[in-house]
Amino acid sequence: MYADSGIAFVDAQIEAMGDQKLYDIPAIHPYRERPESPDRDADTRLFLDMLGRHGYNGDVWFTESIYHQNAIVPEWSLDSHKGCSSDHFRAGALSYDLGWGEKMAAAYAARSWLVSLKYGDRVKLDVDWGFFTSSSSDVDLTPCAMAFASNTLGNILGDAAFMADVKLGYEVRCYVFQNENQAPVAALWYHNIASDKGKAAGPVLDVSALLKTAPGLQYADMMGNIHPLGESLPLGPFPVFILGEKGGRFLEDLKACSLKRLAGAER
Repeated sequence: MYADSGIAFVDAQIEAMGDQKLYDIPAIHPYRERPESPDRDADTRLFLDMLGRHGYNGDVWFTESIYHQNAIVPEWSLDSHKGCSSDHFRAGALSYDLGWGEKMAAAYAARSWLVSLKYGDRVKLDVDWGFFTSSSSDVDLTPCAMAFASNTLGNILGDAAFMADVKLGYEVRCYVFQNENQAPVAALWYHNIASDKGKAAGPVLDVSALLKTAPGLQYADMMGNIHPLGESLPLGPFPVFILGEKGGRFLEDLKACSLKRLAGAER
């Protein structure tokens, strides 16, 4: 799903067919190295806008996508930071140790699905094409970290509706949703490549503005664990979810939050 390939191809198909019906539901494969490189959000918007110019404003499907390998083994050309690059490897889990590659494969899946949830009024299917016994589980169906990516999104967001994209700083994403209980939830992460590779820490978000009007707020980590929200929230590759209160001024206060410092230097 790139402007000069998949999107351009579908655009040309629809143009060539004129008034004839071409699709029941348009489908495309948004594979990429990382969800933000190239930007999945921008390309999704581009795809939907292109369809809209042709008068189609219905559902779309991402029938294949994501596909990040759990292991980082350069000698075998395995790299968790390059989506859809491990088709040659079918051997499954190498270890029961939770390595950095497995953690990042889960983070990339969560970050990809969060983009689809942002456009959830249109994107109705998004399939992680990773092999079941290599990305999601081992041969005995013991779940890998990636299983928690979808589980946490389902438990924390549920049948959520997108509210706002809040700009907090460079390489920081913040999508605000309203969950099925009409309470706001902010999904935040830092997508710097050095941080993704575990070589640099991310920034810290000062959330004191949120706590002034809602002092008992909590947040969830990517694995679904719930924590009390302090005034400083470290950001990194793994999405975190600030759980707001129904009927408050969550969105206004969130926009007043700021990045106050880096959590650390090079590791």
